Amino acid sequence: VHRVTYDRLRTRTGRMVIASGPSVITMPRDVRSTMRSVTGGRLKYVDFRALEPTIVANAVSARFEGSDLYAWLAANVMHGRDRAAAKQVVVQALYGGAHGRSLEAQRIASWFCVRELAQHIRASARGEIVINAYGRCVASESFHDDGCVINDYTQSTAVDAAVLGFSAICEEHGALPIAIIHDAVIVDDVHGRFTDGYVGNVMVNGVGLLYYKVTEL
Repeated sequence: VHRVTYDRLRTRTGRMVIASGPSVITMPRDVRSTMRSVTGGRLKYVDFRALEPTIVANAVSARFEGSDLYAWLAANVMHGRDRAAAKQVVVQALYGGAHGRSLEAQRIASWFCVRELAQHIRASARGEIVINAYGRCVASESFHDDGCVINDYTQSTAVDAAVLGFSAICEEHGALPIAIIHDAVIVDDVHGRFTDGYVGNVMVNGVGLLYYKVTEL
């Protein structure tokens, strides 16, 4: 058994990197699928759906339906575009500069209340240190850029929220966490409670309701 150890201090926002053990974060999917349970259970891949934009939507009280915010935005705000297109536009709307936004990105930015969110993040900062939802301090690289401060806040918050969410999911379903891969975790489904394609949700203190999907590893 090879234990994975993470370092959360090496990156500015606390995003995890491997300190020792197998490089599961960058491991190709076909190699990852060769991993096996040591308890006799089945390994499952638990992946948060649209984690960062869902955190932003919850923060600004923007309402949507279903478990996949990208899909909902594609159908309801982007007039039937596909999910992949919505994901690209959301990244541009949340983290890109206002002057370079397409019309779709402008609509998405308005839905997310981007300008107001950036102002709120700055108002809650200490000097030019962004404070995430859990009190983590992030030294902003461009404090007066809306996209940059939103990225600082959201990415660092997502790192902390994912860990709390994974812990709650594993406790609820009696699963053992094996390895975290940013907004996903490989778990040992000891009791066989997860079916392939299962979609669930978990309430995470600090960020609200998050959605996840389970697939066979």
